[in-house]
Amino acid sequence: LDRTGVSAGQLMLEINETAMLAQLGLVDEVLTDLRTHGVQIAIDGLGSGTSSLFSLLRLPATHIKVDGHFVRQMLVDPEAMAIVCLGLDLGRRADLHFVATGVNSSELITVLQQYGCDTAQGPHLVRPLLADEVPGYLATAPEIPDVPDASVVALDTRRRTPIV
Repeated sequence: LDRTGVSAGQLMLEINETAMLAQLGLVDEVLTDLRTHGVQIAIDGLGSGTSSLFSLLRLPATHIKVDGHFVRQMLVDPEAMAIVCLGLDLGRRADLHFVATGVNSSELITVLQQYGCDTAQGPHLVRPLLADEVPGYLATAPEIPDVPDASVVALDTRRRTPIV
């Protein structure tokens, strides 16, 4: 952070649910240290691993990201819909931001909004970018906050603007 000049609040570290649990004690210690410096922490792939919710909730996360498989299937699979809704409710009750990943259609955005999801990520919104593509994207994308050299991680579905 000192070398790049990026503020800690502009950085979000994503950690996969399964990888996180491999060394829970060490991960908890490192993430807690990062959180005290203001770095945001996202637990990625919620629902794809075998972790307990207790283990997940004791970590100093700021965001949870449900596995994209469930989001993509939620319109046709009641069990996938239930998992997405569980993640949304968990996020609200645990004071965590919920991110729906894998969003690949405007229909999904509409349904997610109806269920109270306001942050989404996926190929329908912004295609994955290489690090050297980010500055050009930020220079041409509409209504993006003035954040130098940040990467787009999601889209605010209410305003349809990228979150950097």
